[in-house]
Amino acid sequence: MRPVWLCHELDLAVDIEPVNFSPAFRNSPEWRAIIPAGKVPDMTMLESGAMGDYILELLTIRDGFKRAMST
Repeated sequence: MRPVWLCHELDLAVDIEPVNFSPAFRNSPEWRAIIPAGKVPDMTMLESGAMGDYILELLTIRDGFKRAMST
């Protein structure tokens, strides 16, 4: 949830889409189009921190976010 919280704090648009993780859905063509292996992502605290870093890096590249935060 940290990446979602970060986006809300930065006033970035976030689309949250609930996913059915039943075995039937994980074997469906719709899910396999998103994740070919059919596995359920495991978001640990470490991974969510990395996602936050990635979001901030994209913002830095896009609009100089670091400069805006350092003033």
